[in-house]
Amino acid sequence: MNKHAILAKLAEIESSIKEIRDILHEEASDEQELQAESADDGGEDKGDSTRIACPKCGSLKIIKHVDKAKVLYYHQGAPIYAKKGVCSQCGTEMPL
Repeated sequence: MNKHAILAKLAEIESSIKEIRDILHEEASDEQELQAESADDGGEDKGDSTRIACPKCGSLKIIKHVDKAKVLYYHQGAPIYAKKGVCSQCGTEMPL
């Protein structure tokens, strides 16, 4: 290959890289806009959506216990029990 062919190929590759960077930059800015919009939708934190709150008092201090009244299945002859949550403030029990 001669020097001009190599330089032409390099210029083509550099323009392709620039186009890819522009596309990635646009996608990143679109994602930031979506995150900003979702943050403005009531101010709820997505991390708290998986936390369980007591239906009676609203406390987040829920302790998980084994509910021996409910057998889910037997594994090698041993029963596997369901879980229940007990509020540490008011004592309300709830299924998990």
